[in-house]
Amino acid sequence: KEKEKEKEKEKEKEKEKDKKKEKKHDKSEESVIITTSSVVSNVVDNVVSNVVDTVVSNVETVVETVTTQVQQQLEHEHDKHKEKEKEKNKQKEKEKDKKKEKKHDKSEESVVETITTQVQQQLE
Repeated sequence: KEKEKEKEKEKEKEKEKDKKKEKKHDKSEESVIITTSSVVSNVVDNVVSNVVDTVVSNVETVVETVTTQVQQQLEHEHDKHKEKEKEKNKQKEKEKDKKKEKKHDKSEESVVETITTQVQQQLE
């Protein structure tokens, strides 16, 4: 009986040892998993950060380009508008000049008529 008890105790000790080994092994696996997870997380963070930086940079470039193009277009439209205004002003000046000329012509005509009338009166 004593031997049986001894054997039983030995078996229990072996079981305990095995459990401890298993626990150690589990902890080691857990550590590897945690480390791997951390590494993967860092890599993902870096990749995401790089992608975000690239996208932001590209968006900034597009915004600058579009802004420049819009600015140029606005300047071009402004210049066209100025040209049209100049043309309108020139046209107005021409019209004024024509009116002045007509007035001058009428005035001359009136003078000629007056002289003609006076000469006719003199002749009569």
